[in-house]
Amino acid sequence: MNAFLSSALACAAAGGLAWPAAARAGTVEDLQSEYVVDSWQTEHGLPDDFVNSIAQTPEGYIWIATFNGLTRFNGSAFVSFDAGNTPELKSSRLTNLRVDHAGRLWISAESGALTIWHDGHFELPLFADGKPASALAVREDRGDSWLSQSWNATNFWRLAGGRFEPVSSAKTFRERFGNFSDSQGRPWCEFSNCLCCLDPTHPLTVPIPNFAPHGWRLAAARDGGLWMVAHRIGEYHDGAWSADAPLPLETDRFNGVVEDANGFFWVGTDDGELWRVATNGAVRRFKIRGAASSQVGRGLMLDAEGNIWFGTGGSGLFRLKPRVVRSLGAGDGLASDLMRSVSADGAGNVWFAAVNRIDWMKSTEAGVIQRRPEHIVLPWEMLGGRDGSMWAATFSEGLFQLWADERKMKQYLFDSRPTPPINVLFEEANGALDIGTPRGLAHITNDSLAWDEWPPGLARMDVRAMAEDARGRLYVGLDDNGLLIRTDGSWSHCTSHDGLGSDQVRSLCVASNGAIWIGTLDGLSRWQDGKIFNFAVENAESGAGYDLPRIVTAMIEDGAGYLWLASNRGLFRAREEELNAVAEGRARAAAVFHYDRSDGMGSSQCTGDHQPSVWKTKDGRLWFATMNGVSIVDPAAMPLNTRPPPVVIEAVLADEAPQPLPSANRHEVEAPAGSTRLEIRYAALSYTDSQGARFRYRLEGFDNDWVLAGHRRTANYTKVPPGRYRFRLIAANNDNVWNETGASLDIRVLPLFWQTGWFRAAAALAVVGLMVWFYTLRVRHLHDQQALQESFSRRLLESQEQERKRMAAELHDSLGQNLLVVNNYAAMALKEAPEAAQGRLRKISDSAAACIEEVRAIARSLRPYQLDRFGLSKTLEDIGDLLSHAGGLEVATEIENIDGLLSPAAEISVYRIAQEWLTNVVKHAQATRARLVVRREAGRVRLVLEDNGAGFDYTAVMARGGTQRSFGLVNMHERARLLGGALGCVTAAGQGTRWTLEIPYEDADRGSHRG
Repeated sequence: MNAFLSSALACAAAGGLAWPAAARAGTVEDLQSEYVVDSWQTEHGLPDDFVNSIAQTPEGYIWIATFNGLTRFNGSAFVSFDAGNTPELKSSRLTNLRVDHAGRLWISAESGALTIWHDGHFELPLFADGKPASALAVREDRGDSWLSQSWNATNFWRLAGGRFEPVSSAKTFRERFGNFSDSQGRPWCEFSNCLCCLDPTHPLTVPIPNFAPHGWRLAAARDGGLWMVAHRIGEYHDGAWSADAPLPLETDRFNGVVEDANGFFWVGTDDGELWRVATNGAVRRFKIRGAASSQVGRGLMLDAEGNIWFGTGGSGLFRLKPRVVRSLGAGDGLASDLMRSVSADGAGNVWFAAVNRIDWMKSTEAGVIQRRPEHIVLPWEMLGGRDGSMWAATFSEGLFQLWADERKMKQYLFDSRPTPPINVLFEEANGALDIGTPRGLAHITNDSLAWDEWPPGLARMDVRAMAEDARGRLYVGLDDNGLLIRTDGSWSHCTSHDGLGSDQVRSLCVASNGAIWIGTLDGLSRWQDGKIFNFAVENAESGAGYDLPRIVTAMIEDGAGYLWLASNRGLFRAREEELNAVAEGRARAAAVFHYDRSDGMGSSQCTGDHQPSVWKTKDGRLWFATMNGVSIVDPAAMPLNTRPPPVVIEAVLADEAPQPLPSANRHEVEAPAGSTRLEIRYAALSYTDSQGARFRYRLEGFDNDWVLAGHRRTANYTKVPPGRYRFRLIAANNDNVWNETGASLDIRVLPLFWQTGWFRAAAALAVVGLMVWFYTLRVRHLHDQQALQESFSRRLLESQEQERKRMAAELHDSLGQNLLVVNNYAAMALKEAPEAAQGRLRKISDSAAACIEEVRAIARSLRPYQLDRFGLSKTLEDIGDLLSHAGGLEVATEIENIDGLLSPAAEISVYRIAQEWLTNVVKHAQATRARLVVRREAGRVRLVLEDNGAGFDYTAVMARGGTQRSFGLVNMHERARLLGGALGCVTAAGQGTRWTLEIPYEDADRGSHRG
């Protein structure tokens, strides 16, 4: 049989605060003295205070059956189900819960109605004929589920294919399937005053012992045996019954039995008591404060973390766990629950400063509080001296020196008045006693208290904490003035400007590695080698276990590598090496463990502003002064919750409306279109310290990194864009053990119709279509503008040519003819005129002839008649020859016949371009040679016009505006554009000029365009 002594009991005994190893049968104790007991009633959400059965399903939920329905508990909140809100529950009067090997929760009602919870939903088990199954009892045998409507029935049903099929047997239901399963799942039954194991691989018949003739109960033993509880208690193991122990009352009214993780056996009774039986047969009887009902222990259950749960017949649900922290208060004999200071003397006696009284406890009489007869008003601090005496500081009566075994007392007063309160008592390594007050430091001189000199330049010295390191440096924490450091008689000063968390220093602790831990009203700081690191709470990554308190009132090392911090929120424990790693940048976070009232503290608020308010006794235990007594911790016996907490996602709300969670027909949560707020509720199913769980979550696809949520149990998002996301959640229990697998949930945020892909595609197509349409309109408009401009330019040129043609005709047919008549008359008159008049007539004839040539030249310039008479090719040759004969410029022509290739208007434009070029050569080029080449190529006419003149800056000339611009060049380009051709120019200063004109023409063989 395995060992049954609990570690909690053993540690308490070793620590000197042991409770009786075996109480007398008639002694009834208070359970809260040894265990932390929490309870829940209807005001906390329990549907009924009459609890019938408790079970824990594999995912970690605690389920409670009551006469007013079923409820599910996650450690923080209850979710209730009854016949009114859950159709599968045919009755709300529920009597029994049972979890089978597949993790299904079987729910039995008083009426026999059955319901199953599995995979997140309720379902009704059915008989083969389709009717809802009902039963008096449900059993499981080697993985099969069976039910019967009567213990003595020979007809019962087996679950097969989702329905119960009838099975006939000569044995009764009790005989065939038993009424109990041991820790290995083997069924047992009662038959002929024997216990029979029905497992065919382990057949066994055990006689019922004589101490249990009737009214007994069986429970599974952790070592594989059976516990039997009747008027006595015994265990069957390895073929024999163990030595039985008498129970304190002659009763057979047992509500539940269970064996806990430490080997204790618990029995709940109808007499309102809870019994704990140890391996040596000793029985402890407990009453539970708050459990007024006589029916205690209903549905006794051990959860996966080792906590014991039980119900009552009217006082609700209870959970108990061993105390981590032991508390002493007024109920244990202390003068007051308000404890100001705690210390121990050289003999190991523990002293307490309470309101208007000093108490002490001999080291040889653990748990026995003794009172000092002296009346000391408002004792504030107690400090054990190396000489075995005890120093007691007061609010207004100075300092007292006491001795434990001698009824004597000595008082020390300040020379000056009024007497200030003493905040700190500290003894240096050399034996000097330092006394800290709001007015500075003091010491004992000639049986009185004398003031020390203040450090230079210090305007205020309100002392709140002191410490000394191995090198003899003295550290003094001040209120609103930071930290003073005395080294070899000289002082240095550090404040928040140097990195302290706050100038209000409340506690100091010298670490074994020489670092100084500084507790302030704004967090923890570390001073080492002249550098300060501030563990600021606002920068703490609480989701990773870095959850230090903001207000640190006292600190102490436990000798096992941990630093303990007292605060207004309880006790905190962290490994110093991890804190140093954070301070030195080698780690992001340190694991921090938190203890408060739920762990046994009388009050979560520790006493502040006084030193010492924490003390380590010779046995290694830590004593903390609190607002409700003294809290005692044994660091060597700290339990560790090694079970990673199961993590569940319980609800998703979109704009405060709950959304269906995934099921067999739905693999993701869908948030309605247009949702602006998304809330995800989750829990860690750890019950040792439900509120101590910490969380980290991430919405993949939205969050870039993990969100450190601390203890918060909801994730809130706003304006999550439509799309698919995965919510991942991990959690740590109260001892910082992480469930890194966690839970995940696929979430889809549905889009509004204008956020859908098809709408966006349609919108994109529409935008593209509009852009194309606008572009087409623009191009069409530009084309129309261009066509209009070309039409205007063409009409302008045509009108110019028409006007030139008219003027040329007028000059030739009118003025030219008249001048010819004049010339003819002059010639005729010259023949007949006297010699004296012939000179004048000759001049008239010559002038008329010159005018005729000039008119003809002007007419040819306005409208070369050669175009009409001889064609474009001949006309281009003529203008080249004309310039060559004029002298000064040698023009070479190489002209192929291009007559008829271009329209008359195009021929005019080509002629004008050539004419403009030749005119520029004559006027500006300063050339001696020029060449005009005309070639007929496939589908186009190519003209090359080049000279060896001075050249010019073509880009600069074309860029000129207004009157500076060359209209001749512009006209050349405009005519070429109207012809549908291309005019190019290559020129540079001193390198001549080369023009190239290419004009398409209509070729019947190629189908080209005509200019």
